[in-house]
This record gives sequence, C-alpha cells and structure tokens, in this order.
Amino acid sequence: MNQYRLPVGLKDYYGSRLDTKEQLRHYLFQRFDQLGYHKIQTPLLEYEPVFAEYETESRDLYRVLEADGNVLTIRPDLTLPIARFLSTTNVALPNKFSYVGEFMQRHREYQGFEREQTQAGIELVGYPSTKAEFECLTIINQINQDWFDNSLVIELGSVDLAEVVLDQVTKDHDQRRVIKQALFQKNLPVYEKLIEPYSSGPIGTFLKEWTWLFGSSAEIEELFKDSGLPAPVKKIIQQIITFAQFITNLPGQSVMIDLASKAPQKYYTGLIFKAYTAQSNQYVISGGRYDQLLANVNSKNIPAVGMGINIQMMAELISPTTPASRVEIYCQQDQLFAAQQLVNQHVNYELSLADSLREARSLAHQHQRQLMILNEKGELINDLENRTN
Repeated sequence: MNQYRLPVGLKDYYGSRLDTKEQLRHYLFQRFDQLGYHKIQTPLLEYEPVFAEYETESRDLYRVLEADGNVLTIRPDLTLPIARFLSTTNVALPNKFSYVGEFMQRHREYQGFEREQTQAGIELVGYPSTKAEFECLTIINQINQDWFDNSLVIELGSVDLAEVVLDQVTKDHDQRRVIKQALFQKNLPVYEKLIEPYSSGPIGTFLKEWTWLFGSSAEIEELFKDSGLPAPVKKIIQQIITFAQFITNLPGQSVMIDLASKAPQKYYTGLIFKAYTAQSNQYVISGGRYDQLLANVNSKNIPAVGMGINIQMMAELISPTTPASRVEIYCQQDQLFAAQQLVNQHVNYELSLADSLREARSLAHQHQRQLMILNEKGELINDLENRTN
C-alpha cells in the first residue's frame, strides 16, 4: 500500500486543523473587506516567464510540459501572478487587492517544511505614500491582538540600505554582490575578509559591526546618534526608526530592527517587514515595498506595497478555539420535517442519521456528541443514557 501514501512534504487537512484554517481564511477576508480591498483569484498554473523574477533555484519549481511545447509552472508565489494580471488588464490604479490561495515549492520538505502552503495577502498597487506601509503594519498588529495575544514581533529592515552603504565602498558590481551574499548568509569569516580593504575608510566601523546591528528602535537610534555616517546611510536608518516608533505606539506591539536583513525577493525596493513568534523558526508574515514589481512585465515602475500571511503556520501557532458542543437529534421517519426545523434554528444541532435509537446512541458516543430525542409529542428531550459531561 506504499503507493497510496502521501509524498513527503504534503499533508491532508481534516477536522479541527482544517476548521482552524478555514476560520483564519474567513477572518482575514472579512478584515480585508472592511478596509476596502478587492478580492482577486489567479490560477495555480502560469506560463514559466511569469516567474522569471522569482529568486529561487530553477529545480525548486514544479513544471508541466504542454502538448504545444509551452512550459507551465505551478506558482511558487502569489504576488507575481497578480503583477501579470495587472499588466494584461485595464484595472484602474491605484487600487487595493486581497487574496487567499495555495502555492508550491520543491525541496522544502528536506528543510522540514510543507511543499504546499496556503497564503493570504494584500497588494496595495499605485500608492507611493508611506501610509501604505503603515496600513500593513496596522493590520499585522490587529492580527497580533486577535490571534497571538500580543506575542507576534515585527521586524523591520530596508533593501536600500545595503545598496547605499556599498555605494560608499565600491562600484564593482561583483564585489558588492559577494559582500551582500556573505552579509545576508551571516558567513562571518568570508564577510570579514571581503570588507578588510575598506575597514579604515569613512564607513569602516559600520562595516565591521554590520552583521550584529539588530535591536530595538531605541537601541539602534542611540547607536547611530553621533555616528558620523554619510547622509544617505543615516537617512535610510532614520526612516526605519520612524516606522519602528510608529509601531511601538500600536497596542501591545513589539518591534525589532535588523539592519542586515535580506529582501524576500529581488523586486523589493524599500522597507521590508516580517513578523514572527518565539515558537517558530519561520516568519508568519512577510512583506514590504516593491516599486519594481511591474517593471519587468510592462517596463513601468509602479509603486506597490504588499504582504503575505502564512495561514498554515498561523493555524499551528494559535490556540484552537473551543467549538460549541454538538447535539445530534434522533427522530422517527415521520418526524423528519419537524427535526430539520430544529436543526435550522440551532447552529450546533444536526440530524442523527441512525435508523434506531440504539445506533443513534452508539454514533453520538463515537462522535462525542450529546443525543436528544424528538418524542411522539414533538418535544425535544435529553437522552439520559448518553449525556456528555
């Protein structure tokens, strides 16, 4: 029977686990609707060029070869299909979109992750104002209050910082690339060797400390108060601190700054933000500004901010809600109409599908549900032999 087992990295969802996922879907869509987002749903399969800007190993994508020779890709990301949609339609911008959908990535199973993930998210397209980032951060805070009992930590960084810092050091593209790679991978021996030629320059102290520049907004602000850094570098750091100070005023919200954080994808251009809990080794929420999202599709730089919410991880981390106790109604065949009326009037009632009272009691016990009987007078009475505690 091995051929009927699920492949590694895939799961069936059933019962309370699926209930929690669906509850989260409903909550997020309801929240997005309240804020004026328009729902969008894109297909699971796209032509391969849609994901040309997706930064991953080619072997990590699932591909399907069509009879006409075209290659389709199972989406590893939900943002790029929306970019494709916007580039091929006349939807008015600026606009706000929300989505929930599945995506798949290969080789995640060897890292202990599921290959198929459910993600909810929003895309604010055509908004250059930082109010777009603030709206995302406010939504994260609301999720934190409603589901995580204020245990969700927001982490801030900037894609622009690495570029501006390295502008002060070298114009050599290859050298900049390997320095960033060592920095983001926290490969300290390689990083320290690469920055050694620049360690005595005007930004040398920053380069030496860069891999460790992580802390609260107050700590980062104090660290760079009299740093003498070049103005472009100080400007970006101050922008991050300003966002962090806004977050600290949100109810029960913790925030940290990571000045050596890597962009989730190469189309990101400004602030990046992530949210995590102490119980997880992955980010629950990830997003930021990506003003180059549509540039590779229609050669236009349209401002955009967005974020994705990992519903699977949320479902695993939150405390499941206790559902209302279920009640099964047993009746005779000629009482079905009356019994169904009772079921329609109570959200936790359902019809017992047993043909005998004995079978009804057995099924109610098996399902851990209370059994009630519709008697000959049309009265609903407790079955004392099968009462649940």
